[in-house]
Amino acid sequence: FCEAGAYDVVMPDMKYIGGIHEMQRTAAECEALGVQVSPHNPSGPICHAASLQVSASLGAFEMLELQFDESPLFDKLVGAPCAEISDGKAELPGGPGLGVQLDDAVLRRHADRPSREWRC
Repeated sequence: FCEAGAYDVVMPDMKYIGGIHEMQRTAAECEALGVQVSPHNPSGPICHAASLQVSASLGAFEMLELQFDESPLFDKLVGAPCAEISDGKAELPGGPGLGVQLDDAVLRRHADRPSREWRC
């Protein structure tokens, strides 16, 4: 579809495309075709941190979808906001790796919560 000119923007998801390398590879191919990339990102804080980091490296980057007050656990799971947002721009987390670290105490407090199986 991109080669046929059917898309102006694509929304690959870090979890399903195969990780950081595949996101970068796909974005490079899109950029060569004049197609922008806006990562699909309705995920938890670890995937969000990965999406932030890779988005900062993309030449064809349009914008990053993000959660906004959807879950009170989102920032608590990593002990702080994943990224400070100001004027529509996010500052990358500065810690090692993806820039965030899971808070083990928060994970333990919520480990016994039942999960739901989602089906389409």
